[in-house]
Amino acid sequence: MLKMVSVFGTKEARAINRLLSSTEALRARKQANYETRKRMILATLRER
Repeated sequence: MLKMVSVFGTKEARAINRLLSSTEALRARKQANYETRKRMILATLRER
C-alpha cells in the first residue's frame, strides 16, 4: 500500500488520473477500484 501512496504525486499519476476521469465508464471503474482499496485498508486496520 505504501508503494501505491508514494506514486500519486508524480506527473504520470496525475496524467493517469485525468485519463481515468475523462469518461463515465473509466470514472466508474476508478470508483470501484477505490472502494476495493478502502475495504482492504479497513480490513487491515481491524486486524490490529
